[in-house]
Amino acid sequence: MNAAKTKDEKQQNFRLITVLVLAILVVLAAVYAVACLVDDRLTESAEQQVITYTEQAAFTVSGQLALVQAAVDAFAVESGDAESVQPLLNAFCEAYGFSNAYFLDMDGSGCDAAGNPFSIESLPVIETALTRATYSFSDSYANANGQWVRMGQKPLFVKGVQVGALYVEVPMSLFTMPEELAIFGHGGYFILFEGRTGEVIGLPNQALKTPVAPGDSVFDFFERAQIADVEQADAAGSLFASLRIGETPAPSCYDEVRAWAADREVGAVGTVMDGVPCYVSVAPVPGSTWTACSVIPIASVRTEEPVINVMYGLVLLIVVFSLVAAGVLTYMLFQRRLRASHIAMEESLYAALSESIDMAVNLYCPADGTTTPIVAKASAILGHPLQAFMDDPRLARAVDLSSEGRLMLQHMREGSISQLNKGEFSLRSPETGLTRWVVYTVEPLSFDGKDQLMLVIQDVTTERTVRECMREAMDAADAASNAKSDFLSRMSHDIRTPMNVIIGMVQIAQNPSSDEAKMRVCLQKIGIASNQLLNLINEVLDFSKIESGKMVLASSPFSLRDIVDGVANVTRIQCEQKRLTFQLTCEYDGIAAFEGDAVRVEQMLTNLLTNAVKYTDEGGRVSLSVRVLPEKVAGYRPVEFVVADNGIGMSEEFQKNLFEPFSMEGRSRSQGTGLGMSIVKSVIVLMGGLITVDSKENVGSTFRVLVNIRVAPSSALPASPADDLAALRPVVLQPSEEAPAAKAEAPSPALPKRAGSAPAAAALEGDAAAKPPTDKAAGRPGEGIHVLVVEDSELSADIACELLSMKGFTYDCARQGQEAVDKFCSAPEGTYDVILMDVHMPVVNGYEATRAIRASGRGDAESVVIVAMSANAFTDDVAASLESGMDAHLCKPMRIDNVVSVVIEQLALKG
Repeated sequence: MNAAKTKDEKQQNFRLITVLVLAILVVLAAVYAVACLVDDRLTESAEQQVITYTEQAAFTVSGQLALVQAAVDAFAVESGDAESVQPLLNAFCEAYGFSNAYFLDMDGSGCDAAGNPFSIESLPVIETALTRATYSFSDSYANANGQWVRMGQKPLFVKGVQVGALYVEVPMSLFTMPEELAIFGHGGYFILFEGRTGEVIGLPNQALKTPVAPGDSVFDFFERAQIADVEQADAAGSLFASLRIGETPAPSCYDEVRAWAADREVGAVGTVMDGVPCYVSVAPVPGSTWTACSVIPIASVRTEEPVINVMYGLVLLIVVFSLVAAGVLTYMLFQRRLRASHIAMEESLYAALSESIDMAVNLYCPADGTTTPIVAKASAILGHPLQAFMDDPRLARAVDLSSEGRLMLQHMREGSISQLNKGEFSLRSPETGLTRWVVYTVEPLSFDGKDQLMLVIQDVTTERTVRECMREAMDAADAASNAKSDFLSRMSHDIRTPMNVIIGMVQIAQNPSSDEAKMRVCLQKIGIASNQLLNLINEVLDFSKIESGKMVLASSPFSLRDIVDGVANVTRIQCEQKRLTFQLTCEYDGIAAFEGDAVRVEQMLTNLLTNAVKYTDEGGRVSLSVRVLPEKVAGYRPVEFVVADNGIGMSEEFQKNLFEPFSMEGRSRSQGTGLGMSIVKSVIVLMGGLITVDSKENVGSTFRVLVNIRVAPSSALPASPADDLAALRPVVLQPSEEAPAAKAEAPSPALPKRAGSAPAAAALEGDAAAKPPTDKAAGRPGEGIHVLVVEDSELSADIACELLSMKGFTYDCARQGQEAVDKFCSAPEGTYDVILMDVHMPVVNGYEATRAIRASGRGDAESVVIVAMSANAFTDDVAASLESGMDAHLCKPMRIDNVVSVVIEQLALKG
């Protein structure tokens, strides 16, 4: 009998050891799987960081490239005298960091920025500015000082007559970054190279183990620097590298980098550079053929990996130790059970489990309704013992137990749970009143000769809160990204629209057949478009100051009457132009002077009245009421401004977002930036005031503004109020208080053009300058072609029609998409050969109109050529135009020669 007992004990010990070993293997497998998953996530995150940085670096280089181009474009002289030009050359080089600048007169002689004599024979590159009167940039070369530079050539004109040429040596070091990889702990380096040839343009700001020089091939550099040393890569690895056997950085990135550079794509690849595991990432520089490249050590990016390594090591050790300890403890308890009573063993086991785990474990017997606590922590989690919930169902309602929790308890009472059941429920904590989240597991088992249910519950409130916070953070990041994309798209559209008017009117004015009257009209419309562009820039600058918290209200005496009269005079003229009735009512209560920011008060009234005029149709009315109310706070008087109109009004849904940036309802042909009302609200809030709106669609809108303004003595006003207001007005387009002085000292650079949108930008990349139109383009190639021009901007429509007429086209006009569809469908088939379609229009946009025309079922619905003419210039916009059924996409400003070329080409393709 003792031998049989010993044999049973050995078998039980063997089974226990087997289970323990299997548990350890399962835990190790789980840790390995989790480690692999975390490593994948870290790799994805690291590669995304490197790609994001490289793209930002590429945009920085693109901005510097545009700045250099703008500086060269802005350079001008007043005469062809080299002595008078030399100071300008010297200031030009100092201002923009150019290596040198040269001036040559029409005889081929001149000087450099230092005043040294210079002649055309001394040029290190082929001359084009004097001999061909063309704008160009050379390939890279080393100048006399050993700098790697590119030379830009620009013909100089005075009153339309060429007097000489400018030659500028642009150092490639301008396009490197002094603190290039500080965000990665100054690890890694940055290289700028020519994407088509691999020529190195910009060098790293540090010495490399594998040398590289300007003009070298970056691909050759990669081949020299890369090694396939698996042992070295593993030495720099981590717990993850040791777990994921056989996975090492790619030994070579030559093919990937060459392919990405050739295809103008963004990418990142892991490799080994100079014996160090690195990420190599490339991104094309917008507006050029250059490519930005970042080489960053993996250890500099995955900085969180050591902490995670330590954490996983500790977790692994704790888990293994816990399993071993649990096995040893279980074995000891098993031996003790052989020597002691069954009850004593159960109490010892329950006590041990209660101390080692942070959860509640209970056994419930549906037959007799008794609860046996194994890990007695139910009261800490639920606020009451489990037995209390089982005995009194009303307790669940008292703690607001969720429906899933009540259903689980009901099934346990009924004994209807026949298999493993898992879930989650919530309840209100009796101590704090806050909501708690609990996960549970119910499993049927047989214990002590009875059918019982084992309930395991754990408080996961903290984990759930962390998940919710992470989700909210991700949502906020997505919202910020979408807002940025929307801002860039909207600014591109709103800037290009007035620029289209300006460039189009210049083309019309340059036509030899334009008479003096037409020239005056062109200049007038150029002035209107310039004002629109200026207003846009001012609104964006104001909004930027508000968003950054840098807008500060001035405080000086001013006459409210003078401000109101000035704004009213401007509004009255606007109303007369639209045939509107304007009414002004003022009650100043004898107050002559106030103290505050007169400019912002005037801006607030101007924005409100401009909107009222803009969105009120001909024959309507606009009114302004100003009342100084009785004093409520000593030294201050409430001032009420009421701006009302009977225009198109606003929907209730739009009024909820009226004061948010870039909010526009899109029901009117008159469109702005969507910043005006946001600026008004911000100014009023800074003044400590309040603005309300009452509006109904097709009835009108009423804005009420109430602000408290300090009263100033009448003697504080200057002799001429107009002079006082003039002194308070800020200088337009100055980014700070020091800007006016700076403007007086040096000429302001022109606004940078969109990369790739001008011939000069192409010249900087080594392409030829834009050629003048050929004789065929200067003729009338549009004879016999009838065009439908769809444009909601009256100025843009006038320009398009005039330019088309100059080229021999006949045309009809439509002001929005639905009108274009109606005209096309009502005209006989074959009436229109081409449709020039704007995209952003009220009611029906260009995409919707194109789809309607293509789906009209007419015989010419598919054959008619539809070309997008839009201020939207991004790749997604082009794709959207083609997807809607358009044949081509042209970006504003409108170039008539390009339009003619595309129209002729598309007509030829359609036979």
